[in-house]
Amino acid sequence: MAGLEETQSIEIITFPEPGIQGDGPERAVAVITAPDEIQAIVRALDTELALAPRALCLEQYGLRFLMANGQVVSFGYACDEGGVFLRGPQSYWREMEVAPPGDFQELIARYMDG
Repeated sequence: MAGLEETQSIEIITFPEPGIQGDGPERAVAVITAPDEIQAIVRALDTELALAPRALCLEQYGLRFLMANGQVVSFGYACDEGGVFLRGPQSYWREMEVAPPGDFQELIARYMDG
């Protein structure tokens, strides 16, 4: 996934209800600021990821990649029914998603488990 190289921090959030963004307070699960951890996460996504049709489930988490220039790149992550995906609101996705690599899932899980 190109364009994440300038990430300064990564926020992991949950929604008031899975898949519903902006309707009530989001809850921060973690904020990743360690440069080596951020680079490892970004490197894990720097691979060919095949788009697949979007699963019929709601996003349980949101991942926000905050860039040095102030831009924020957001993704939905993990299914409320237990599946794991990465999807975004950008037109590129066109109602599709990817299965994130295992090493990415392991890195993110460290922060989701508290």
